[in-house]
Amino acid sequence: MGHYTIQQVHRIASSKTRSLPSFSLTRNPWARLFSAYRFAIAGRGTGGTVTAGIRHPKRYQKKEFGTFDSFIFDWLRKRNINKLDGVFRLQSNYVCDNKGRVMVDHLGRLEDLDTTYIWLAKYLGASLEFPHSNRSGTEVNYREHYNSETARIVGDIYAEDVERFRYKF
Repeated sequence: MGHYTIQQVHRIASSKTRSLPSFSLTRNPWARLFSAYRFAIAGRGTGGTVTAGIRHPKRYQKKEFGTFDSFIFDWLRKRNINKLDGVFRLQSNYVCDNKGRVMVDHLGRLEDLDTTYIWLAKYLGASLEFPHSNRSGTEVNYREHYNSETARIVGDIYAEDVERFRYKF
């Protein structure tokens, strides 16, 4: 299905659909970028039940993607992230309007799904269970793949998300 911005959803959804409660999840920008890098070089998700692919897989088979450091130094920091595949764009673009206002009723964190489950259960009046799908393979600690310089660069590139959603490395 893909990822759509809240503005795109509002353009195509009926007024009845737009009146329903909405939610979205954010993810720590450093963890998200490492996961997106792995997803891009694999060309698709590598686990779970969802078959999701990157839009331009051959783009990510170049030498700049040989290591996570070279990806950051030689590719990412030279790009306008708002013109890249969605997995590399600011999360703010997906949940905020043009004035930077969050446009969903509940904004949860991937790192704290229980809070969103509670919100959904309260709204729906039922307990919920969600399978974890579209995993990118073996779970890893994203911090192990950064050094102080790459962490700073990524923090600068994704500063809007870091500040808006109050994330720390």
